[in-house]
Amino acid sequence: MKTKIVPRFLIAIILFFLFTSVLRAQVPASYLCSLRNDSLTSSTTYEFDIFMLNTDPANVFEYDLFQAGILLNPAIVNGGTITASIVSGSSQLVTAQQPGSITFTASQNCIKLGPGGITPHGSATIISTTSPGTRIARIRLTNTLPFGQSSPNFTFNFTASPYNTVVTAYNQTTPFLGVNITNAADHTTLPLINPILNSPVIAYNMTGG
Repeated sequence: MKTKIVPRFLIAIILFFLFTSVLRAQVPASYLCSLRNDSLTSSTTYEFDIFMLNTDPANVFEYDLFQAGILLNPAIVNGGTITASIVSGSSQLVTAQQPGSITFTASQNCIKLGPGGITPHGSATIISTTSPGTRIARIRLTNTLPFGQSSPNFTFNFTASPYNTVVTAYNQTTPFLGVNITNAADHTTLPLINPILNSPVIAYNMTGG
């Protein structure tokens, strides 16, 4: 029986496409993580949303994990004690992936949002490509004193201490690993929608790398 021989140029083409596919890892090349819809619901209660938007429609953004460290201006604390909480029912993530914890550390003026549980590929949230994106959660800050009338100056923290902001997505290539797509070197600032407390809050347009 005669064996067919595959031409070398055809093998080269196949290997090229396989290699470039693996190299891309099929995760979004860019996304927007933003703080929006803030509201001072009382003199001692302040709320805002965290959204994530896939700005690379050519690639599926299958959400894996997200943890955030959000630094704020201590002047708005105004001598009170802040308690951070997640507004019940506010997250648009699948139940298992919704944020698992939130705390406010006064000494570091940092809101720490912990990741939810591990959900396997195929059961995870697909991040929307339609603005403003998918809501990670609505955050409520409760103060024992009225908030100070100064800029909140929210910024995402990317250092190891007190708490680093990390976004991970599933690649779409077997074995569907979680890939850290946060790249702090590429972020640019955008104003918060509906700013209060006399100043816009900061969002970061972050490009995965």
